Amino acid sequence: MIIITTVLIIFFLICILILLVPFHISLKLQIVGGATNGIFELYWFKIRILSKVFPEKKAKKDKKKEIKDEKKDGNGKRKWEWKDIKKIINLGFKAFKPLIRFVRDILHSIHLEKFKIHIILGLNSPVDTATTLGYFWAAASLVNMIPKINISAEPSFNQERVDGNLLLKLNIRLINPLIAVLRLLTNRSILKLLWELRRFRK
Repeated sequence: MIIITTVLIIFFLICILILLVPFHISLKLQIVGGATNGIFELYWFKIRILSKVFPEKKAKKDKKKEIKDEKKDGNGKRKWEWKDIKKIINLGFKAFKPLIRFVRDILHSIHLEKFKIHIILGLNSPVDTATTLGYFWAAASLVNMIPKINISAEPSFNQERVDGNLLLKLNIRLINPLIAVLRLLTNRSILKLLWELRRFRK
């Protein structure tokens, strides 16, 4: 009994830590000669949980894919009629406010740590390159006034190119998204909308 209680307490504490301690997300992208390479990393307690490099080597997929017709009479699927579409639209309007609140709650739970972009631009004319970068630098100077954001660019007068790199770092606590999901799934308008959509997928 004591062992079971201890295990439950430890499990409960781990769940609380997972919900309250933020996860850190890092995305690095590099574009050179039209090819994009990058790495996505997920950290928790400075421990790397996930690391994904892309593009990945894609395995050969089977070219034979079944084409499914959404409107079938013989497979027991209901055909979409105007009254059904109208009902879905009405339910969508009723669910609009809860959905907006859900998106807002998710966005508020995400905190930006760093956002950095550097672009190397070269057009077919040095004059066009300088003019374009002039406008870009003017706009970037305003955006760079936002904390944790850094946007820069440099010209390439020798060749035509659009290269660059991006670094994005942010963190998120799971407690707020969890509450937002529970609030969304307990909303009657959302449940009615999901139920109607589920009916027509059968």
